[in-house]
Amino acid sequence: MLEQHEDQAQSMKSSLSAESRVELKCRVEVQNAQVQNQRTRVVIECEAIASWIKALWQYSAMKKHPADKNQLGKIS
Repeated sequence: MLEQHEDQAQSMKSSLSAESRVELKCRVEVQNAQVQNQRTRVVIECEAIASWIKALWQYSAMKKHPADKNQLGKIS
């Protein structure tokens, strides 16, 4: 009888251990997804800022050298 209870306890412990591992794995996957989303957002923001700076630079160059408007398309 005692052996049966010990077996049940061990089985329960193993089951809880497996559930804990699955739960931990899910938490890690969620955290990884959040980090990936943050990275994606940062990349998008950086690209937008770079594009804005390029446009500002081109506008500034056009104001300084209005005769060189044809050259602006060559700036990349």
